[in-house]
Amino acid sequence: MPYRLIIVISLILFRVNFTQDATAQQHSYTINLRGDKIGEISATKVEDAGMTSYLVISDVTFKVLWKSYNRKTEHDLLIENNRIKKSYSGIYMNKTKEDSASMEYFDNSYKCFKFPDKHFNLENADISYFSAKMYFEEPINIKSVFSERFLEYCPLEALGDHKYKLSLPNGKENIYTYADGKLVEVYVDRTWFSLKFEKQH
Repeated sequence: MPYRLIIVISLILFRVNFTQDATAQQHSYTINLRGDKIGEISATKVEDAGMTSYLVISDVTFKVLWKSYNRKTEHDLLIENNRIKKSYSGIYMNKTKEDSASMEYFDNSYKCFKFPDKHFNLENADISYFSAKMYFEEPINIKSVFSERFLEYCPLEALGDHKYKLSLPNGKENIYTYADGKLVEVYVDRTWFSLKFEKQH
């Protein structure tokens, strides 16, 4: 069975087995392009008996030269005793996998895989703040964020007024804005367009 499929199945099975005492948070965001809604983001966090599950899914539909495209992304993490146990990140364009990354903690290191065929280890990694957590906790005094997609740390700069700039390895930047400790907006600046994620009330 493919390694990525093993990780996804195990994460799904674990979430199903959360007890009735589990606590859950869910936030929803609209994805806007030039003021028009083109998609949504759902961010879910479930805590139960030392285990925490994060699931962030975005779904965007857009047109280029009258042709429709659908782009879905998924970030799926399982945290045990404040350590990432497993994670999976996937990007799909019209249901075809465009990119993916996964890792699992084993024998004091992270076994990592990046699509299509890159394998490597992260030794002695103390990952306390990662990108999925940005949907639930303001990154106060955080200088870098671990990316589940890129499997590396990304510099984070506090801009003031509860705004933060995250610089990605591909040269792109995202601006996160918080109010009362909650993420309310993400500004995504790209070469040909800019997107804005806005929290639904």
